[in-house]
Amino acid sequence: MTLQQEYDYVVVGGGTAGLVLANRLTEDPHVEVAVLEAGSDRLKDPRITTPGLTSALYDNPEFDWIFRSTPQVSQISLEKSKYIEG
Repeated sequence: MTLQQEYDYVVVGGGTAGLVLANRLTEDPHVEVAVLEAGSDRLKDPRITTPGLTSALYDNPEFDWIFRSTPQVSQISLEKSKYIEG
């Protein structure tokens, strides 16, 4: 990955929608797009790149925002990551 001084577009959010948008924008080979996501660069972390290991990241504050619903009979965990996904 090469960082540049200037980009034509900056997409904030590396979830599915943000990455689809970035992909569409880069269909023009003259367009430079940066995608920003919270958290550290984890693109080479085997817990991210290995299918089946993603669930090991839940409730880990390095990777997960650990959002919880309001108290109720059955609490719902809302996994929202801090890394590029999609």
